[in-house]
Amino acid sequence: MTALENRSFDIDIILPKDINESLFNCSLLSPSKEIKQLQNKEEQKENFENENNILLKKKHHLKITIPKDKPKKVVKLDVQKENENKMECGWCYGGCMKKGKYRQVNEDRFSILTIATGNFNGIIAGVYDGFESNLCSHILSELLIKEIITDLQIFFQNENQDNEAHKLKSIFQNKSNLIMKTLGEQRGGSTCILAIFVKNKIYVINVGDSFACLINEKESRIINSFHNSKNEKEIQNIIEKGGIILKVGGITRIQGELSITRALGNQFRCKEFISSDPDIYTYRIQDNDLYLLLGSDGLLNHFSKEEIQKYILDHKQSNELELAEGLVDQAFYKGTKDNVTAVLINLKKIANFF
Repeated sequence: MTALENRSFDIDIILPKDINESLFNCSLLSPSKEIKQLQNKEEQKENFENENNILLKKKHHLKITIPKDKPKKVVKLDVQKENENKMECGWCYGGCMKKGKYRQVNEDRFSILTIATGNFNGIIAGVYDGFESNLCSHILSELLIKEIITDLQIFFQNENQDNEAHKLKSIFQNKSNLIMKTLGEQRGGSTCILAIFVKNKIYVINVGDSFACLINEKESRIINSFHNSKNEKEIQNIIEKGGIILKVGGITRIQGELSITRALGNQFRCKEFISSDPDIYTYRIQDNDLYLLLGSDGLLNHFSKEEIQKYILDHKQSNELELAEGLVDQAFYKGTKDNVTAVLINLKKIANFF
């Protein structure tokens, strides 16, 4: 089809009580996708009613018009084509990211830095899962850890550690906001999960649906909660902002578009409903703890935390890089088509460092 014609459709949809219907007075970005959604409107409506039974239902009859002119495409900015796959190893860690079949470019990134200044010793690792471009995740991987180091040194050297979570949250927000200004109006967003290792503690800062998994001989445990459309508390926050939840392609999404509920970035779909507010977690490392794994959601989509634990314990003679790459490859073997990133930190080696 060489040109698009004006085409109108009527659809009944379940919306939150008292929602502003003017939210729907806009052009659609993906006509073919929306047409398919409309063809399956009854199935979507039923899914929304049955699986997201958290609203007072209110029925509206809407007319959606697809514009004649071809809409502008979201530009996929590949700022680092040569680095679609990346592996990195250090004295206590291994990191691996690989591009999946689902994406044209790899929007995942990771970064790791060891700090040993005498007055302050620590390790910071981060995983960033981009969307709509890899620009935001790339900038975060290049700048975020470097920007927060000075403030973290001051914070951890201060003997008064009251309100740790509040202070760490303030440091993260201040620096991430400054970095986001470098994006200007460029499109793209990213999740962000940081793990800060200081003495016998791990501080995890999370925005989005990447994860931090603690692994020992007895269990594997996800430290953070997921900021996505499977989290009922997150969904309630979206609804309070006037958003709606639809199931599209088997996945529950905000406005039928995004499955994440928090992210960093200036310009992306559903931005008005998405928070950049981080959650902070503190964990005291125990003697039996072996590894902390940071990963993008592509790793966990087809790979349970119990399977991750079993793989690591079965291959514990391997080094951290071999384990990280093995986890990524196993995720692809199990069927994920998304980009996948794994960063594995050896907690026994870190204990000796401190």
